[in-house]
Amino acid sequence: MIVTVQLPQTAAAKLVALEQTDGSDNLVADLKTWLATLGACGTRFAAAPPVLTAAGGADLPHQIAELRAAIAILNTRIGALIGADALTLPEAERDVLLAAIAEHRLRLERREEALIVAALASGLRVQRRPDADPRALLEIVELDGIGEAV
Repeated sequence: MIVTVQLPQTAAAKLVALEQTDGSDNLVADLKTWLATLGACGTRFAAAPPVLTAAGGADLPHQIAELRAAIAILNTRIGALIGADALTLPEAERDVLLAAIAEHRLRLERREEALIVAALASGLRVQRRPDADPRALLEIVELDGIGEAV
């Protein structure tokens, strides 16, 4: 089955650029699979608000590394909430914590992507994490049924 997904122009251009980047074949394949899965469900996308960064120069790799460490900590906490910690928390409380941590992680991943874009524009070579949220990589948001006919 062929699924057509309408992406904002900036996201479509970024996907094309990633396709032309050496070593990003798996990343691009994963992004396309993610897009096709959501597109098959009728999900629509819009450009995400820009992430402002005050970073520059040689400090970029350090800032990216710090964000990646923070993201790894959040991933560990999410894993704990899904695993053994799930038994010690009421389900509603666990769900609220999971949602809050996931939202914070997405904000960090959006900042990470903005720093990666700045680093690449500065001529630095930076690899994207294969497990980064596609919404952060493509700088998009899901519209969640906004504007659908009733």
